Amino acid sequence: MVIGKARFPLVLKHALDKATPASISDAFAVTGICPFNPDAVDKSQLVAASFEKYKQRSTDSDKDVVTTCTTCGSYARNPLVVHGLIPQELSDILMPPPVKPQPQKKSRRLVTEARLISGADMLQQLKEKEEEEIKKREGIERRKIELKEKRELKTKMEQEKKAKREQEKEERVKRREQQEEEKRQRKITREEQKQKRNKEREEKRKQKQKSTVHVAEHLAASFYACDVCGISGEADDEERGIAWYGCDKDCCQRWYHDD
Repeated sequence: MVIGKARFPLVLKHALDKATPASISDAFAVTGICPFNPDAVDKSQLVAASFEKYKQRSTDSDKDVVTTCTTCGSYARNPLVVHGLIPQELSDILMPPPVKPQPQKKSRRLVTEARLISGADMLQQLKEKEEEEIKKREGIERRKIELKEKRELKTKMEQEKKAKREQEKEERVKRREQQEEEKRQRKITREEQKQKRNKEREEKRKQKQKSTVHVAEHLAASFYACDVCGISGEADDEERGIAWYGCDKDCCQRWYHDD
């Protein structure tokens, strides 16, 4: 079982709580550490050392070779079984944790032939290397400039898009205000037309009423006739100073005027 850092303090605390000075001393004594006693361990329980033969890889058979995966680090065969420490039945239970995969070593370039380099050749190589470094730096600077130009172009495009959106927004606001103003003007115009029509109707009604009153007055005035001269009355007799006199009794119905 692999105990991680998160659980190790709990296990250690449990062990420290269970440990006593006497048990610690007994443990050192039983194992022969203190006091030193080489015969304290029963050698009949030890497995004979058998690792020497696995240091040399067999070329005839690979049954005794312990290999690991280069990717995940897991064992192809259980090394405890290979070394004879546990039986095959326990190989699925007592399996060592995977080891860290070893990086593959890069193969060195082999020089197949030798050559003599003169001072001129060395200078030529140094010049070529210097030119390559200059080209490399120029390429880096050029890429930086291109990246900067791309960023500036992107920023400019974003600003143009933002300005366009703001302009469109202002135009929409202006159109909305213009539509509202037109709507108010139409409403005012309708109100004025309505008032004008009402005024015209009122004037027509007054004229009609006035005409009706005039006709009624004329008819009423024409009803009167002088009992002496027989002249009928006019609607403007009172305005001209002509007064009419008559009896208020229904049985009489006779009228007279000044003239």
